[in-house]
Amino acid sequence: MDQSLTAKKTALASFLIIATAWMFDALDVGLLSFIMPIVGKAWGLANSQTGLISSVSTIGMICGGFYFGHLADRIGRKNTLIITLLMFSLGNVVLAAAVGFKSFLVIRFFVGMGLGGELPVAATYISDLYQGNKRSQMLIMADSFWAIGWLIASFLSFLFSTQIGWRGLLLVTALTGFFAIMMRRNIQEISHVQTKRVGLGQALKKSFHGKTIMLWIAWLMVMFSYYGMFMWLPSIMLARGNSVIESFGYTTIIVVAQLPGYYLAAWLAGKIKTKYVFAIYMLGTALGAIMFGNVSSSALTVIAGCILSFFNLGAYGAIIALTPTLYETDVRGTMTGMAQGMGRIGAVVGPLLVGIWIDQHVSINMIFLIFMISLIIGSVAVLALPEPGKNEDAHAERTRTLMLNDFLLKQKLTAFLKEDLEFGDASLTPLPDHVIEGTFIAKADGIVCGLQVISAVYDLLGGAEVELLVSDSEKVAKKTELARVKGSAAVLLSGERVILNLLQHMSGIATKTAQAVQLLADPTIKILDTRKTMPGLRMFEKAAVRAGGGFNHRMGLTHGIMLKDNHLALAGSVGKAIDLAKQSVGPMTRVEVEVETKSQLQAAIAHHADVIMFDNQVPATIKKWQELVPDGILTEASGGIDLTTVASYRGCGVDFLSIGELTNRVVPLDISFLVNGAVKS
Repeated sequence: MDQSLTAKKTALASFLIIATAWMFDALDVGLLSFIMPIVGKAWGLANSQTGLISSVSTIGMICGGFYFGHLADRIGRKNTLIITLLMFSLGNVVLAAAVGFKSFLVIRFFVGMGLGGELPVAATYISDLYQGNKRSQMLIMADSFWAIGWLIASFLSFLFSTQIGWRGLLLVTALTGFFAIMMRRNIQEISHVQTKRVGLGQALKKSFHGKTIMLWIAWLMVMFSYYGMFMWLPSIMLARGNSVIESFGYTTIIVVAQLPGYYLAAWLAGKIKTKYVFAIYMLGTALGAIMFGNVSSSALTVIAGCILSFFNLGAYGAIIALTPTLYETDVRGTMTGMAQGMGRIGAVVGPLLVGIWIDQHVSINMIFLIFMISLIIGSVAVLALPEPGKNEDAHAERTRTLMLNDFLLKQKLTAFLKEDLEFGDASLTPLPDHVIEGTFIAKADGIVCGLQVISAVYDLLGGAEVELLVSDSEKVAKKTELARVKGSAAVLLSGERVILNLLQHMSGIATKTAQAVQLLADPTIKILDTRKTMPGLRMFEKAAVRAGGGFNHRMGLTHGIMLKDNHLALAGSVGKAIDLAKQSVGPMTRVEVEVETKSQLQAAIAHHADVIMFDNQVPATIKKWQELVPDGILTEASGGIDLTTVASYRGCGVDFLSIGELTNRVVPLDISFLVNGAVKS
């Protein structure tokens, strides 16, 4: 089976498993919403006390978001997610046996911790799994499973609440525990994500700035409105004269409206920036809130509720999609958990205030007017975030920054253009030169790399307007538009081939590297390139490896000492070669030595090599040799490793895996350039 297809299927399977965990989360929150009136009636609780149940649960979510989000950066997304699922599953089993209001509150706090940890960790996992617009779309689609969970909760409450009671409904969530066990076997950690022991203070110091404050305000407003409105929907229906069964039925209809809202939001996220999707949906929610607060009949209540539900949950999906992209992978779990945790302060205050307001006979229309104002504030906060395309994906931004030295790039491109043009473009001589527009389009799925080349080439030829539609290192699908350009026909068409040659070649390398990282699926091992690059293209090829999730070995012979078989022969032995090298270099230069036998390995250890390369050794041998290497010496495996064998090195214990074919055996990614109006099959 095609490896790229296999990787896609693996990613989709992981997505569906994570999204299902999301559904179980919503099932729990939805059931709580529906059982609150029942619990309140059974124990004779005031509305403010009923609201406190939700608020205490949400306080637990705040703590869980902070703690488990940070834990995901330290021990990995998968393991943390399993812990959270088990926590709220087993917690609800205990909750079903609660004998009074106080014990219910205490247990619900710990259930909330599991819930609060699950959402940011699941969002972070999916954010790590996808890139670019695809990431936003898949995060919104994952959040649509929240609506499915609510629907299941609605049906369960509607059909079985009178038969099994609220305790029986809570026991349904015990299924999540079995799901967590299945998850342990069927998903893997994201291979390019490295777990780091970054302290909470360090993460905040690195990532806390103006955009974080705006993001927190947006989260606060969206969760204040969501939980304040939807946790009280069944109770509001009851207050407007509907029976318990009717309120469940109407709420179910309203929840159904969430699904098309999510799907439209996901579609829009592929067309416009996610923050604009969020703002549109928040304003739509504000409209729905004011309508819901001012209607009286059951029919109009349901219609207004559907509008409210359509937009509010789409907004929720959009901000979930936006949040992880604002932070680098090493703090992504921490900052996503903190954002959701801070937002949940609104989720605490919202239901509690609604309960107090209802007890004080504040009108429903006034309550929903307050929600409308909060929604507008949230939309303004998101619009104040950095301009689209500049800071949405810190990883991609970092990759672009490190990619190509602009001075050296233009030197290289000048030579390439001179080779191609020499005395001008003969094909354009008889044609009129006027302003045209064109588009670079991917004709196959892959990782794009080399976009910097487009502007650089056109700058050298006289200038053109360039609009990048994706980022380097972004995973793109067939028919994705990569960039739009506008300028002189002579400029655009004369530079077309040099741009495409480099863009296709670099994207092919990035795609192959990403496949290798995916197939290895071992976050403890970094995949490296080698010096097996085409003369003149090393800068481009090694940048492409980085864009694909790999790392660079040596840029050239001056960047570190590597003692291979010929060097060892000249020195006389492994030990002598290392000693001579150590005597000739300063403290900043590492000495790496290649070993092919156990005796060479022992000599390399004895003479304190900085890095030991296991050359042309099978994984089983590497594992045995790795046990002999003391802490402080890095290890590398090399020789004969390709996409068909890379997975066999998973768990072998080395720090690095170098793969020559990343750059010397490359299939270019098919990319074309079409002038507007041109037709190409």
